[in-house]
Amino acid sequence: MSTTYKKIFNTHLKKFPCILIAGPKFYGRQDAITDLLPNDHIKFSLGSPEVRAKAIRYPQEIFDTKAKVILLEDIQYAPSLAKHIRDHINKNQSMNQKFVLTSSFAIQELKEITKNLSSKFSILHIKPGYLIDANNSTSKGIVSFPDKKSKPISKSDILKSFLYGYSRVNKNKHTKSSQAWYDTWLTTYIEREVRAIRNIENITDFQIFLKRIASQNDTTLNMAEIARELNVSLNTIKAWMTILANSFVVNLIKPYRLNYGIRCKRTPHLYFNDTGLISYLTGIKKVSDLEKSEHLISMLKSVAINEIYRWYFNRGDFPIFSMWSPSNQEDSCILLESGDKIYAFDFSIRAKTNIKEFKFHQQLMNIFGNSIILHNIHLEDDYHKIADNCFSSPIQWMLKW
Repeated sequence: MSTTYKKIFNTHLKKFPCILIAGPKFYGRQDAITDLLPNDHIKFSLGSPEVRAKAIRYPQEIFDTKAKVILLEDIQYAPSLAKHIRDHINKNQSMNQKFVLTSSFAIQELKEITKNLSSKFSILHIKPGYLIDANNSTSKGIVSFPDKKSKPISKSDILKSFLYGYSRVNKNKHTKSSQAWYDTWLTTYIEREVRAIRNIENITDFQIFLKRIASQNDTTLNMAEIARELNVSLNTIKAWMTILANSFVVNLIKPYRLNYGIRCKRTPHLYFNDTGLISYLTGIKKVSDLEKSEHLISMLKSVAINEIYRWYFNRGDFPIFSMWSPSNQEDSCILLESGDKIYAFDFSIRAKTNIKEFKFHQQLMNIFGNSIILHNIHLEDDYHKIADNCFSSPIQWMLKW
């Protein structure tokens, strides 16, 4: 976990009696969160049926401890504990006891938490980085041009990061395989997490739906078409998509809200957070298969979006994304609003080296002027400064934030 994130966490812990850390499941997540806490904290893993049942039936046993920090993992499985946490905080303010809750659900699905702990908790988000063993690198952030002296990361390592995704974060060769990790993830996700959000009657249809949209990463989302194809109602597809978004499986990036006289597509773009899950669901098992896959460029985009989220989360902030996708164009680019600047990201396998290759350059310059900064993100090693506000940067730059 970054030093900045630890500082932000400690600041929130001093100000609030309770912190909720929300984010996707990934390999090493528990260790990353535990690393934020003092050594003498006490932990309750509510994902365990036995621990959960005992905590719900005898909640006072959670509070009968002298530990200054109580960690409740996977609070989404026992949301009723929120009222007991609230009462304990109100009755024992002099103890200065702190609660850290973790959840793989977004706050929209945690109504008991917001209802009972409204003014008593703060929310932080957590995301894994993609590249294995890139923890010693430093970040200059979005606004800076990459350091040309940075040691290149091999394309093979980058593609392995794409292939294994969240299953490979800080993972060594002695741990279980990526395939086994996702087998377990899918079983747990469908049997426990999905059913905790919605009562899904036909799990088989949901699995088919999940595989179907994995093949559509980086496309405009046509839910009516998916409903017809799977022979389910449109409302069912909307509910399933909400489940995926609120359990950090996918991001839905909406079109830019102002069109400036240019007609833009109105449907959101779909991106999976975890490219390893895309590999698993689409049957990509080797780097050589990934290199030839039609999904490679879409995975590149998913990784870039993940890294921008991570960069913001590590600073206690939240990015504002949108899609620039003119109706008369097949291409699109991702816009990120940051202060008085707008960053436009487009993607390619090979580096762009000429301003004419940036399809939306002049269009965006005409609209935003010097407020727009363009980045082409690619899979080669070289950095190119194309113009004062236009860069071509390898994905490794983002992976090393």
